[in-house]
Amino acid sequence: MSDTVKYTALYGMFMGVIFTAIFVFFGKSLSAILLQDRVLIEQTGYFLKILCLSAPLLGVINMMTSYFQALGKAIKSLTITLLRNAILFIPGVIILNYVWKLNGVIAAQPIVETILAIICIFMYLRDINSSNHF
Repeated sequence: MSDTVKYTALYGMFMGVIFTAIFVFFGKSLSAILLQDRVLIEQTGYFLKILCLSAPLLGVINMMTSYFQALGKAIKSLTITLLRNAILFIPGVIILNYVWKLNGVIAAQPIVETILAIICIFMYLRDINSSNHF
């Protein structure tokens, strides 16, 4: 089980790195497919660069959510979801908007997901350590 978790998380991180590279290098070109306004294309390309920074971490977050769901540990899975979508994200947007305005709003997602990935790793390590004692 631990090998599956490890390889799945690593694969998810690898895919996140690939998509991050695509959005960093081709974000403006991709946004130009759907948009015509030059200023909007520039902003969209810039925002994609910020947003995609957390893409590699999604492999860890999604793997940990699935891991806890698969083991019937719904509270832990729900905790990750609530942390990501409400408890960390909403205050993160409010605080970072105050500090960095629109850039802060966009940066909230990668910052929150970085914090959440660390929390997920600790939750997983604690879970496997407590499981080994039985």
